[in-house]
Amino acid sequence: MKATTLEGTEIELSPDMLAGLKLQLQGPLLTPEGPDYEASRRLWNAMIDRRPAMVVRCLGVADVMACVRFAREHDLLLCIKGGAATTSQAWRWPMAR
Repeated sequence: MKATTLEGTEIELSPDMLAGLKLQLQGPLLTPEGPDYEASRRLWNAMIDRRPAMVVRCLGVADVMACVRFAREHDLLLCIKGGAATTSQAWRWPMAR
């Protein structure tokens, strides 16, 4: 799977890397090939249409910490998508560093 680094270059995330992340999570890790990915990446504001490399549905603080650690270790862009709504939801995108 390809992902974007902080510098804007694409890197390949191996199946072993993703499996290692999955082992640290309580919530599901969703990829573009999976059935729940499309619904999970969509925002209420249809003008914002981004396709992240993966989506994690964090079920607690430990999941958030694991995702931040994974992104930091691999120099990846990271976006936090919260549950609260705003009028534009633009604060959720673009990806934060």
